[in-house]
Amino acid sequence: MNSYKMNVADIEGHNLSLLEMELVNYRSRLDCIKAVERGRSAHPQSAQRANSMQEYENSMAPLRAAKERIEQVARDQLNALDPIAMRGDDYRRQAEDIQRERMTKLGVIDEQLKTERLRFTGGQNRAPAGD
Repeated sequence: MNSYKMNVADIEGHNLSLLEMELVNYRSRLDCIKAVERGRSAHPQSAQRANSMQEYENSMAPLRAAKERIEQVARDQLNALDPIAMRGDDYRRQAEDIQRERMTKLGVIDEQLKTERLRFTGGQNRAPAGD
């Protein structure tokens, strides 16, 4: 994957996160409006919403950090390879092994991120994982 595609994927992941937060905020606002229309106080809901968003961020942060660590380790491993000293086939094989391992690990983390998103959005998130 070239750097342009990686940048686009990062931007899409960030935009997806923002959209999810806006969706959670919209649902909370909608619940508050309904509560006010029924004559109930909406203040406890807003406190719950802040706690919910903080809980969401707290659950996603370790997974996002793990993705960053995986990316950094893969970069370090690729940088540690010496294409000058190695045979071309060996270099290609080792680089492909590193990339394959990186993609496998990132796929697992993306699934975990998706599961967490679904848990917090009530199963409404059908977008691909982009974190």
